[in-house]
Order: sequence, then structure tokens, then C-alpha cells
Amino acid sequence: MNLNEILAEFEVDKSWRDNDLVFFENQLANEQDEEKQRIISKALILLLYANFEGHVKLIFQTYVKTINQENLYCKDVIYQLQACSLDNEFREYKSPTHKPKHRIFKKEHPKGFVELGRRIEFLENLEEIMTTPVKINQDKIIDTESNLSKTVVHKIIYRLGFDENIIDDKAIECVEKLLNFRNNIAHGSKKSGWTYDEYQEIKKEVNQLVQKIKQQVIEHLSNEKYKKPHEQ
Repeated sequence: MNLNEILAEFEVDKSWRDNDLVFFENQLANEQDEEKQRIISKALILLLYANFEGHVKLIFQTYVKTINQENLYCKDVIYQLQACSLDNEFREYKSPTHKPKHRIFKKEHPKGFVELGRRIEFLENLEEIMTTPVKINQDKIIDTESNLSKTVVHKIIYRLGFDENIIDDKAIECVEKLLNFRNNIAHGSKKSGWTYDEYQEIKKEVNQLVQKIKQQVIEHLSNEKYKKPHEQ
């Protein structure tokens, strides 16, 4: 998948999501009764959050999918992606039980020396490990944990090796605000809803955050920042 195809995929996804929002936004903007405005706004907030989570998840998944398709080895990519790709190896390294068929950890070690023994095996097989093809589990690495909160966004950004400073606390606060709005509707603590202006404000902040995430992904793909510097 080339960069133009990726951008097109992002645009197609955003387009149909925006169309859904516009349908309800028009109703909200044309409604003169403030009480009815607030009722419509509750549906819009729920849809805005769903679109935010769905679109951001697609952006991150496309990034991971593109890297997986590059046929790279672990030695070729940055350490964060190595760690993600070798998730099974690290889990087996920590496992208290022995699996003799594991490709790296094949030996049985004396009781009390299992961890040390596996460290030695890891180092003995380090060259082979580094030539493992990069295959990152999208569902595990891009786990929105049922709520794409500020904390979850930071987790995903860190796992993928993005610059965490590109999305500062002020830019990402809108995620917590949107989540609180959604939860207030679900829990019945915000029965009155929001005005058209209040909705437009949170939507603007959310769209700005999505754009920053998208720019980060495009920059990493176009400049191959997912690779180790000496491999570029």
C-alpha cells in the first residue's frame, strides 16, 4: 500500500463518518426549540465519540498493517516495534511453565534457575530473534480497551514509537471531555444535553486531535521513521 492509497483510505472512512454527523447536525442547527436541540445533541455526542474511536483505530491499524506488509525483520525496525512484534517471545520468556516446542526457549532449566536459563537462551538466539519477520498483532497493540481515553491514546502512541510530545495534554483533554459527555448520557447524569454551540466546540477539538494523530502516522510512513536510523 502506497501513501496515496493510505490517504485515500483515511479520507473514505472520514467521509462517511462526517456524512452521518452532518445529517444530525443539520437537524440540530435548524431546530429552534432549545429543549429539542439538547435532545438531538445527545445522539450527536454518542455518534461523535463512536466516529472518533473508529476513525483513530483505523488510522493506527493502517499504520501497523503497512509495516507488517513491508517484509521487514526485527533488526530493521525501531525498538518499540521490535518489542511489539516479539510479544509472544517475551511472554514465553516470562512464563513459569516450560514449552519444549518453543522455537527460542527449548531447554529445561534447574529449579531456581529458570529465569537465568531463559536469559541465556535469549542471548544465545539473539541473532535468530532479530531476523524474525515483523508481524505486529493489530488487535493487541491497537487495543482501545472499550474506551479510547486519554491514557489509552498515550499507550498506543508509546507502543508504536511516536513522538509523545506531538500530542500534548491540552490537545488530548478533549478526549476526556468527550468520554465524560458520553458517560453522562449513559448514566443519566446529563439528561438536558448540550446546545449546538457546545457540541461544535467539542467537535472542533476532537477533529484537531485526530488531525494531529493522522499527521504523525503519515510523517512516520513517508519518512520511514518506523525503521532504525541506519536502515533508512
